[in-house]
Amino acid sequence: MLAGLMKVFTPVIIILPGVMGYQLLGDNISNAETVYPTLVRTVLPVPLAGVFAAAMFGAVLSTFNSVLNSSATLFAVNIYKPKWGKNKSEKDLVKVGRIFSVVMGIFSMVVAPLFMYAPQGLYNFFQSINLLYNIPVLIVIAVCLGSISYSSKIANPFVGLKGLVQISISGEKVEKISDKPLRYISKSSEDFTNHMESEGYTVEQFGRGFQLQKGNESKLLVSEGFMGMYEIFSE
Repeated sequence: MLAGLMKVFTPVIIILPGVMGYQLLGDNISNAETVYPTLVRTVLPVPLAGVFAAAMFGAVLSTFNSVLNSSATLFAVNIYKPKWGKNKSEKDLVKVGRIFSVVMGIFSMVVAPLFMYAPQGLYNFFQSINLLYNIPVLIVIAVCLGSISYSSKIANPFVGLKGLVQISISGEKVEKISDKPLRYISKSSEDFTNHMESEGYTVEQFGRGFQLQKGNESKLLVSEGFMGMYEIFSE
């Protein structure tokens, strides 16, 4: 939760220096990538400018090292080991990861200077690259939500998604999705009936309808098949 809260401040951290740079420097900067260093050089005294330069250099190296280590681990464990190193020891995998890190480091140093020729700046370049996979991912999510809504016969797809997540994580046979209207998700009608009887209800089934009775309390829930594996019972 704390990590998610910190993410709220990310847009402010990214956008605020640009806004300050525009207010102080106006249209004197042709390349957006130079706003922050120009702002530091203009506003701060020389000793503090050196401190900020060292901090930026350290941040770049830290990020680069993290990405490099992650890439080497993914290559060694998920690509090299299943295909060519099934009988290799951990020591051999570490060696392969180090070699991959060196290759990736050299490749990065060769490619990095080419980004200075990006006409709209580095940020816009990466945004255009992100579009190559953001749109297909968005389409897949939209299709999945549409399938969930159609399968559950509930207009709001997140209701069915919530139930699917709940019953998958908990491992229970029946989970309550909502109180108003009352909804349950179950692996089968039999499981739902047994669950409600354990709650003290008398259950009578009429086709897809389930009449629940406990004292003066009476409820009628209707069953709909969901994703071919579950049933949703709605009031």
